[in-house]
Amino acid sequence: MDKQMVNRYKEYLVSKSKLISKKLEMTGLNMGKLAFDLAIDINKKVWLIEINTRYPDDTLANAIDKEIVSEIRLKNMLYAKLLSGFKDERNDYKFNFDEKNIMLKDSKIKKRIRIYVSIPIKSRKKYREYVMNCSEQLGLVGKIENNITTKKIVIEVEGQSNKIDRFIKLIKVYDGINALGLEAMNEFKLEKGFKNVINKNK
Repeated sequence: MDKQMVNRYKEYLVSKSKLISKKLEMTGLNMGKLAFDLAIDINKKVWLIEINTRYPDDTLANAIDKEIVSEIRLKNMLYAKLLSGFKDERNDYKFNFDEKNIMLKDSKIKKRIRIYVSIPIKSRKKYREYVMNCSEQLGLVGKIENNITTKKIVIEVEGQSNKIDRFIKLIKVYDGINALGLEAMNEFKLEKGFKNVINKNK
């Protein structure tokens, strides 16, 4: 096959896979994630071998395109979010560790966001101190605390968009972070400085 034909088959396989996925969801089952095993024979006929619904291995895509793995995992999170009752448009941000996607268009707009950080317990104290230093350097207001329910550090930060962008870049590169997510907040709070909220048993 030449490159043009490869692309044509790729589009065909993707479209058919999406169609099958929609049909399966019409049964009332939430599949979450599917892995299609497809084949093209010597006569260029497409065959569906099987559909895996239990723990498809995303890392197999590394051999083809490493960016696909990140895209798959992002889609998984957005799908879970949709099932939880949240709509995609509720958030101003989609955080996927891509610098160009977290920059806001107007640096003068004031924003307040909530940031969820998954990090090992042993690293949380130093990480909180690091976040406090970053916020003070940028002149941002807000608070940081541990959440016993989600077992994550929760940061609320408010300020100009360009400073928040810089803040996000600084706190996400800290060694040991397992995951980080953003949520836009509509309300603003009259705060002075950045509070390190110490909650017992958290």
